[in-house]
Amino acid sequence: NTDRRAARNGLQTAFNQLSTPTVRGKPATIQGNLNVKLLESPMDETLLVAEVKRMLIDLGPQDLIANLGEGLSGKEDPKLVALFIDSVHSISA
Repeated sequence: NTDRRAARNGLQTAFNQLSTPTVRGKPATIQGNLNVKLLESPMDETLLVAEVKRMLIDLGPQDLIANLGEGLSGKEDPKLVALFIDSVHSISA
């Protein structure tokens, strides 16, 4: 499991040292990967929303690409996929 906060801090340091382009004064967009297994049934919807929230808090909701680590394979529950997308939108708004 990746320590998301440490990863973001490491990227921030590297961006600052390398004068990497910024967006609105912040480092370029980074990608947060959610474990795709959280979208397979049976899954507690409350746990899924909590994991999305944790990802957004750890990495910061602005200029983040919310992604799935492995992409969709067809095993996922469409309702949970919709909940993932809706949760990213509502939490990061």
